[in-house]
Amino acid sequence: MRLFVSIPLPVEQREHLERALAGRPLDPDQWHLTLAFLGDRDEAPDLAHVSAAPFELSIAGSGSFPGVEWAGVAGDLAALHELAGAVCVASRVQPGTYRPHITYSRRGRAVLAPTYVGPPWIVGSFDLVESVRTDRYEHHLLGTYPLCRT
Repeated sequence: MRLFVSIPLPVEQREHLERALAGRPLDPDQWHLTLAFLGDRDEAPDLAHVSAAPFELSIAGSGSFPGVEWAGVAGDLAALHELAGAVCVASRVQPGTYRPHITYSRRGRAVLAPTYVGPPWIVGSFDLVESVRTDRYEHHLLGTYPLCRT
């Protein structure tokens, strides 16, 4: 199984971002904020013990990596980085430099103004997802883990 852990985007934030884009973006139903890429695994990690309080984020700004256009995030970035680190520890993944972003396009097919700011939301859970390559990538939800107030 090829796995990753991510924060799902609520419908309101996804639709707001979609309206702000010019061009042909990737499938909005697959947009997410990756916390950790776990790679190929024989079995899923136990993420039930990852503990973090809910926190606020918003989609803000834009940028690109070679061949990839992305939207950035703003809000409680310290909490986001802590959650990503806790997921890496629980998944036994070596944490690297974490650059939170939402990939919305490849090869310049859509653009987003660098000044974009979307509505905030409270992150209340994260997902374990399997990525399956067919004629395109399909994402299959394997589990959702709620964040609890500490």
